[in-house]
Amino acid sequence: MIHITDPYKCCGCGACVSICPRQCIVLKKDDTEGFLYPEVDSSLCCHCDACERVCPMLNDNASLKPLYVIACRNEDKDVRISSSSGGIFSSLAEHIISKGGVVFGVRFSDDFGKAIFCEISNTSDISLLRGSKYMQAETTNIYTLVRERLHQERLVLFSGTPCQIRALRLYLGQDAHSSLLYCVDIICHGVPSSEVWRRYLHNVIGNKIPSYVSFRDKTTGWKNFSMVIKTPTEVYSCVHRDDLYMQSFLRNVNLRPSCYNCQTKNGRSGADLTIGDFWGIPSEADDDKGISQVLVMTNHGEALLNKTQVRGTCHSESYVQQHNTAYYTSIGEPSRRRYFWRLYKKDFTKAIKCSTEYQSPIQHVKSEIYCSIIYYEYIPFRQQSKSICHRTCIQCRVIPCALY
Repeated sequence: MIHITDPYKCCGCGACVSICPRQCIVLKKDDTEGFLYPEVDSSLCCHCDACERVCPMLNDNASLKPLYVIACRNEDKDVRISSSSGGIFSSLAEHIISKGGVVFGVRFSDDFGKAIFCEISNTSDISLLRGSKYMQAETTNIYTLVRERLHQERLVLFSGTPCQIRALRLYLGQDAHSSLLYCVDIICHGVPSSEVWRRYLHNVIGNKIPSYVSFRDKTTGWKNFSMVIKTPTEVYSCVHRDDLYMQSFLRNVNLRPSCYNCQTKNGRSGADLTIGDFWGIPSEADDDKGISQVLVMTNHGEALLNKTQVRGTCHSESYVQQHNTAYYTSIGEPSRRRYFWRLYKKDFTKAIKCSTEYQSPIQHVKSEIYCSIIYYEYIPFRQQSKSICHRTCIQCRVIPCALY
């Protein structure tokens, strides 16, 4: 039976929820950081251990070395501009759909408040899945739908993070080896929670509902991309290095705890293809509109790539090693990550500054005190008043309870 006591040991893939024969597992949101974790109704559990058998954190996979690495791009300029990198996912999706297949990927919810998995079977809907969504996507029933489509003998293209690919393979069992299934993962930096995203949205546009969001708008260039949020009455645009959300993401302070200890790095996800940005590509091949880096992991993935209209040039894996290290190893956990989570609900801007900017020793002490005070404001009064508040003081690491 799945029992999560350490948040670093759950990636939130949701496979345990889908596989449970008694439907006694649900994903519940953590009150502090907003990530989803499984909770089991032990009175209904039959102790079949199916949930443990599909957990990517409990079931290691052998590391696969890429067959080769290529640089490629979609020849449709509009598709490439609206994609995060070179638009290769759109080419793969178009081919699968043209053969009567279905594509599973991530889209925004209607209010742009979270990312959710969905199934599409029309090329007109590929735009919904195009572009990065820098938050963890909800996988409700998606693994079950994939199995159903395979049993209907339809081609399936499934795209997701490495842990989601691994979870799908474990969930499918023997069906994971079906020639109808193609799995594509991304070179994953890590995932923030949708709760952080919603707080950021409110910080930028208040209570308005966006009509358009792009984490990687290329108006300012592929390498100098911008965050763009549109509402019916205004447009927010900010280059990534100055945008608060992208700062927290790229400085690694808002990621899920398990992302600092990912079990699916270095070709262990079971993907047929791995795609990402081809950072560091020679300047003569770079028009600053986006180039995809494709790691061909299996012969099955190579066959899919060859069936599309995509053509690329082979490059050394050293480009991945130098410019996409997140493919191989987990991101290191910042020592000041706790500042962000204590402050973001109260003051998003202050949360970023305290957790990412350089601080002198005196500023560091001030941040500790400020974070501790804010942290106490979010503890229910009945907890503050009990003697167990000594435990909380240890968490805060500064200021004895008497000062409150």
